[in-house]
Amino acid sequence: MDIVVLTLISLTAIQFKLLNKGVAKIFKGITNLEQADVVIRERIQKYKNHHAFLMTFRNELNNLFSNAILAYMGVIITTQCTELYVLFSWNSIQEGIRAVLYASTMFFELYICYCLPAQDLIDEAEKLPISIYCSKWYQYPNHFKDVLLLLGQFQLNMLISAGGVAILDIQTGFAALKSMVSYFAFLRTVGASSEK
Repeated sequence: MDIVVLTLISLTAIQFKLLNKGVAKIFKGITNLEQADVVIRERIQKYKNHHAFLMTFRNELNNLFSNAILAYMGVIITTQCTELYVLFSWNSIQEGIRAVLYASTMFFELYICYCLPAQDLIDEAEKLPISIYCSKWYQYPNHFKDVLLLLGQFQLNMLISAGGVAILDIQTGFAALKSMVSYFAFLRTVGASSEK
């Protein structure tokens, strides 16, 4: 599932990069001024449809993977806490090394396969309003209304959800790490007090 989610989110981010480049050139390269209105309207409609498709795709991704990602994050956090506890109560060097490798691998898997691509997707989606605003739209007063509608549509957030509980991004990755360490500290405190 990791590679599938990584691939889908990364490809969606690439689609947003392409959309950004197209939107930035929406008013460029028009040589025939008589057909400028028709060409611009076609481009605006094309990018509006592309964005709508990407938002629908985001909804499908969330519907398909959201609960699985939340369950995966729950498993990762509890496993990491256990491994950290094992790390600090290890009996042999092999057990300690295994705990370190397992814990670091699991965190990087969460971070690299889920959080980082989702953050890249969010960043690309947030560039859309800037791209349309910097496209020299003010030179074509006939299309002010179309540009404003497109600008409004581009304000929609492109967020990948983890079970509707958390947004998948870098901040969530580090919050998961913080939760792991906090829960580990709790386990260690409980373990130390039970030994006395």
